[in-house]
Amino acid sequence: MDGYENMEGRESVPLRSTLQIRKAMQGRTADWLALNNVRYVFAHSRPSVAAPGDEVTVYAVPQALPRAWLAQGTVTVPDDQQAYALLADPKFPVLREVALSGPGPRSQVPPQGTVRWLARDPLAESLAVHSSGDAALVLSNPWYPSWRARVDGADQALLKADGGLQALLVPAGDHRVDLRFDASLFYDAWAACLAGWAAIAGLLWMERRDRDSARPA
Repeated sequence: MDGYENMEGRESVPLRSTLQIRKAMQGRTADWLALNNVRYVFAHSRPSVAAPGDEVTVYAVPQALPRAWLAQGTVTVPDDQQAYALLADPKFPVLREVALSGPGPRSQVPPQGTVRWLARDPLAESLAVHSSGDAALVLSNPWYPSWRARVDGADQALLKADGGLQALLVPAGDHRVDLRFDASLFYDAWAACLAGWAAIAGLLWMERRDRDSARPA
């Protein structure tokens, strides 16, 4: 819930935007849990799970949203800070509407439809979406620039929802939505880092060579 799983799907990597959403919704804990698809909360009576006499209380979150849903309304925001301000406002219906980083659907009529998962793993996801009208499909996955989206095989812009979640626009009708993680951004950054270290090593070697050549025999 706090970020992405690693490539083996084991550990969570916290992202700043996800932490900002949590901070903005400090006064709306139930809505924050529901927005992040949390259906149950486990509370321990002792500081340690292994402590003798520990009792677990399970709390249900009945209004929890599914992992992917069609927003009933959209609000366009110029930046993440405006999105966080909306999330902090108890009057903003965060479980029905979404703050988008780009223009929303052309039709503002609340869509009716279904979202069904076809496949999901840490690096790729596929969904079948049916909507009565143009809609914003929102996923409670943290937004990250390396993710790519396609609708019916055509590239589609992946928008930022609520300052840190994934969203994309889908037209009316039945569609297949595919998302995949493009690792090229990571490899490009790693290559740039290695090139930088190589340049520094080269400059140090040249400096040492010049110093040695200037030293008297």
